[in-house]
Amino acid sequence: MVHTAATKVLRTPMYILLAVLVSSFALWAVILLPHAALLEDMFLSPALSWGDKFSFVLNLFSITHGNFTVFSFSYTVVIALLLGLNVTWLTFYIMRARVGVRRFSGSGWQIGGLVSGVLGMGCAACGVAVLAAILQLIGAAWIITYMPLHGAEFALLAIVILSYSLWRLSQRILDPLVCVVE
Repeated sequence: MVHTAATKVLRTPMYILLAVLVSSFALWAVILLPHAALLEDMFLSPALSWGDKFSFVLNLFSITHGNFTVFSFSYTVVIALLLGLNVTWLTFYIMRARVGVRRFSGSGWQIGGLVSGVLGMGCAACGVAVLAAILQLIGAAWIITYMPLHGAEFALLAIVILSYSLWRLSQRILDPLVCVVE
């Protein structure tokens, strides 16, 4: 079903470009965000040329192996790809529904998938930090210490929700916009 929807959605180069851009942006953000203060100082420094600044940013991608294990980098890439596909599928669906007569409904899973994808990306510490802040509000922050994967559960949950969201969007894309007249 997802494959059939993919051939329908990715037939247009605009949607391929959107999927690539969103996935790339998500991956770049996860890799560069831990170095935000360093990047800010570097870009505001008049001592470096723009070529040196660009070269430094590219070199940051080669040192990410210290921040990621093979497992964490793998699920980060999978989440980035699923996020790009979800945004593309949702954009296709909204554009098609705008033209059609069916109302836009049932988007809760899609939006939930996008939010969980954003929160589940990157290192486990980021997901744990977000959840810790939420759990601390209700006095249940101690739960985090008993997680067997040390926070990678959020990434796995994001993959499950994004996959389900992509499947549901694929169902909606393959449904006709209007009822069949008998």
